[in-house]
Amino acid sequence: RARDDGLKSRWLAVALLVLHAASLPLRVPLVAGWVGAPPARAHLLAFILFESMLLAMAGAYLFGSLVRERIASGYKRAASVDPLTGVANRRAFLQHGGRLLQRARADGSVHSLLLFDLDQFKAINDEFGHAAGDAVLVTFCSITTAQLRPGDLFGRIGGEEFACLLVGASAADALIVAERIRFAFEAAEHESGKRRFGATVSVGLATGSNEHADLPSLLLSADRALYRAKKDGRNRVVEEATSHTDQQPVFRSHRA
Repeated sequence: RARDDGLKSRWLAVALLVLHAASLPLRVPLVAGWVGAPPARAHLLAFILFESMLLAMAGAYLFGSLVRERIASGYKRAASVDPLTGVANRRAFLQHGGRLLQRARADGSVHSLLLFDLDQFKAINDEFGHAAGDAVLVTFCSITTAQLRPGDLFGRIGGEEFACLLVGASAADALIVAERIRFAFEAAEHESGKRRFGATVSVGLATGSNEHADLPSLLLSADRALYRAKKDGRNRVVEEATSHTDQQPVFRSHRA
């Protein structure tokens, strides 16, 4: 409601400024003719000056309101975006991801979640330095976002851990996306001074129907699959094939 009131106030200020600008060509000759006029007309001149002051105040209010809105927008973005990589942070991912799944429940489709963890990332930091490690994270995000659709949600949920929510994507579709990302990241070269090095990523994949596709459940299933990917040797995609059932999870490991 406060936002709506602010918009109404700004539109009122804009309307006053427009009216003032439109009537200015008519007002200037009158003021010029009244200079030196009898005192009886002085109140008309005073009215015009008073009106001009009000309009100047309206303009100042409008300018200040727009500046405050720009600052607030900047704070909101800073609170929802990871400062290093520019992708959604954990809080924004969980909030927006939950809303996406709620809106998608009516269409009857399945949804998939990919959980990424960069392999041996601590060793990269220890050997090449944190600046090189940061560059690896930025490269991974650039590679990943290039493979996603406009409606997909991607975020950093931990140090070297990322998640991607693919609304309406089957396990087969999500596997294709995951393998493209894994392969492209494995093929990328990274630099630290004159040294070059590579990096890999392990991926956990979870899929659920609308009935079971709440974000916490998908994250839990994908985390189990990611743990299996690490255990099986890293640099692979592992899918939890029986998520959200009473059966023991069955994992399918994929590596092109």
